[in-house]
Amino acid sequence: MKKDNLKNDNKKDKSLKNRSISDLEKALKKEKEESSKIKALNHRLDANIQQLLAANEQIRASKHQLYIEVLERQQAEKKLRYSETMLKEAQHLAQIGSWELDFITNQLYWSDETYRIFGLKPSQFDSTYKNFLDNIHPDDREFVNKAYTDSVKNKTPYKTTHRLLLKDGSIKFINEQCETFYNKAGKPSRSMGTVQDVTERKKAEDALKESEEQYRLLAYNSMDVIWKMDLKMVFTYASPSIKDSFGYTVDEWVGNRLSQYCSGKEFFKMARKAVYAVKGYKKFKSLTFEAIMLRKNGSEIPVEITAKLIFNKNGFPHGFQGTTRDITERKQLEKAKETAFQQLAASEQQQKTINHQLRASEQQLRASEQQQKAINQQLKAIEEELRFDIAERKKAEDALRKSEEKYHLLADNTLDCIWKLDKGMKFIYANSAVFSMMGYTHEEWVGSSLFDHCDKEEMKKVINLISEKIKKGIYETILEMLLIHKNGKVVPVEIHAKLLIDENKQLMGMQGTTRDITERKKAEDSLRASELRYRTLFETAVEGILIADVKTKKFKYANPAICKILGYSANELSDKSVLDIHPKKDLKKILADFNIQARGKKPVVENIPCLRKDGTKIYANIAVASEVMDGKHCSIGFFTDVTERKKMLEDLLVSREKFYKVFQMSPSAILITHLKTGEIINMNSSFERTFGYDREEIIGKTTLDIGFWKSLADRKWNKSLLLKRGYLYSTELEFITKLGKTVIGNTNLVSMEIEGEDYVIKTISDITERKRTEKKVKLSEEKYRELFEESISAIYVFDTQKNFIDSNKAGLDLLGYSRKELLKLTIGDVDAEPEVVFPANKKLFVGGHLINYEHKLKRKDGRVITVLNNSRPLIDADGKVLGMQSTLFDITEREKGKKRK
Repeated sequence: MKKDNLKNDNKKDKSLKNRSISDLEKALKKEKEESSKIKALNHRLDANIQQLLAANEQIRASKHQLYIEVLERQQAEKKLRYSETMLKEAQHLAQIGSWELDFITNQLYWSDETYRIFGLKPSQFDSTYKNFLDNIHPDDREFVNKAYTDSVKNKTPYKTTHRLLLKDGSIKFINEQCETFYNKAGKPSRSMGTVQDVTERKKAEDALKESEEQYRLLAYNSMDVIWKMDLKMVFTYASPSIKDSFGYTVDEWVGNRLSQYCSGKEFFKMARKAVYAVKGYKKFKSLTFEAIMLRKNGSEIPVEITAKLIFNKNGFPHGFQGTTRDITERKQLEKAKETAFQQLAASEQQQKTINHQLRASEQQLRASEQQQKAINQQLKAIEEELRFDIAERKKAEDALRKSEEKYHLLADNTLDCIWKLDKGMKFIYANSAVFSMMGYTHEEWVGSSLFDHCDKEEMKKVINLISEKIKKGIYETILEMLLIHKNGKVVPVEIHAKLLIDENKQLMGMQGTTRDITERKKAEDSLRASELRYRTLFETAVEGILIADVKTKKFKYANPAICKILGYSANELSDKSVLDIHPKKDLKKILADFNIQARGKKPVVENIPCLRKDGTKIYANIAVASEVMDGKHCSIGFFTDVTERKKMLEDLLVSREKFYKVFQMSPSAILITHLKTGEIINMNSSFERTFGYDREEIIGKTTLDIGFWKSLADRKWNKSLLLKRGYLYSTELEFITKLGKTVIGNTNLVSMEIEGEDYVIKTISDITERKRTEKKVKLSEEKYRELFEESISAIYVFDTQKNFIDSNKAGLDLLGYSRKELLKLTIGDVDAEPEVVFPANKKLFVGGHLINYEHKLKRKDGRVITVLNNSRPLIDADGKVLGMQSTLFDITEREKGKKRK
């Protein structure tokens, strides 16, 4: 409006000027005609008028120039304040801090957001480069220093990602970049840069990788071949175990038709089953059948195939997935059993014939030797007596042998050391566990003394304990002591001992078991250290911490920092509630925020008024986390006193160039538009790089003019939210670049009033590649999870402590437990024959495999079932055993059928 008025004034001045000259010329012409006498006077008058007009024009031009200069200066100051405000708000929204290092003064300047990212306050940080390095994680410190100094030396851009070690012991990941400026002599004068907190993104990426690796590990460690094929019976996927079973690599197998791996007869049989399954897909669930396939070398392999249909989005079948198991050993076992049964039947028939012959011979013997009946009766009586004695002795010997075998089996396979001492404290027996526990062989240990394996103080403790127990008439005890390993290391153990006492109450020896409790001790020490660490963090935290019961609003715990902030003691706060520490007029909004935060929907609220004990009002930013404590839903509030910050005016002494440089160097794209008109006011260089526009192309245009929004509905929705509440944080939106490509941006929008005008700051972090990666990982994870869950075989995953950590649906159905119930159990809880299975499990956890291992399991309902177990250890890239994966088949009915035959 001011420019338009100025133009109108200029037009009026020019028109007046033109009219004056015209009138003057007419008058002069008339006067010239009337009288030549005054011609000279007119000439002088004309010259004077021309000089006056020129002087007036010069004054008017000077005033106009002065007005323009004043206006430009006001606009420049307005833009400076606007740029500084926009930049500071943009940094806060994008969680990007800025810094500048002056090489001449060695002073390091940090923005407010940088201090927040580093978890520091300006009063806690002496701004030097050395102190900056001290806040970096010790393992990254040398790397960061070298990267920065090399960039300064070589005049190259500095960009890196590294860790911070905060004062509270937590770790953050930050993305840092900077540019260094040099004087005319080529020496560095200052560096300007940005820092961005990427901790959450790093955690998300790590979690995705871990999830993908878990399911990939399940598929890669499965002993069965897991596969997928289309309706043309062409394989589209196969797990790596295809190499062990068939001799083909995955690349050789995938892409070929099923007919290539079996005879025409077998293929026709399987194809017919597939056709029936597709035709009756609405009722079809799954099928299991046996077939004969061909290895790469041409040999036949008997397999058991389980398969189910795969459906497309429209609910129609478009392929099959399932597992193929090598049952060669099972077939051999069945054949061997059948042969054994036949041999047994033949043997029984032969035994009947022999018995018949014996009965006939016996009758002939009795007829021919009637005269010796009395003698025979006597011999028979003697024979019966001897037979009875021999049978009884044989039974006793068999029972003794079985007892000894069972005892030795248990003793040799237990992880505990079983031992016996004579009265001189020398070992006269020890099982094989003494080698794994103490490093001694059985021969080295037996004959040695307990004195040889512990120090004097430990031995003194044992002797005193034995004396006390004998005096009290107690002959069993449990104690902990330290033994010395063969390699010299100290081993903490728990001993269960029984004292062997004669009729005179004299010690004749001891026997018992010894268990290595090293891991338990470590766990106890770790637990104590963890409790101490968290207690220390709670007590020494700079932020005030208040824990409140969500239902009653009463405070349960308070740390020293919140006591200092509010002026109360911890005991005083334990008698108060949320209602007591805020002004009454603000309680309605504060309680609404409290309830929203308790549900996890608003993690941080800012500038919340609080009342100290002395009645003074302070302001705090409150971050909240929810947790169940002592069986109650609690809200944990982290209070940061921002009273001084709220009272302080923003520091506007930093030069326009500094803020402009930081604005331009932000790694996130920043766009500033007019709220009502949508006109683009400013943008940074990251926006130009991300979206491909030059400033001259779009400044003054709207986002609609350049087709910036992929969805106009998103634009309308965002604008309505901005008008309603003034901000929109961490929202994923899609935008279009100059070249028509789609960019997915993690977007923060905020509206701000500057000198009566409303503007919008858009901060956009390009996450397109990350979203693509997440999508690929999710698809991969879904594929492996689907194969796992939909398998008809029962599949279980255990950790190294034999705890269940995962199971598919078939596994839950096999044992009759829900997932929640099963994940609380261990292998021992479902083994019907623990002593039989123990050696096999022990073999697995040192890298061995189980193939068609037959044993019994106990279901939830108490029924015992027979299964075939194929198990292998789960091993990471470093060769470390992480647990094991087992695939089980229920063969209970098959075994019952064989017994009936």
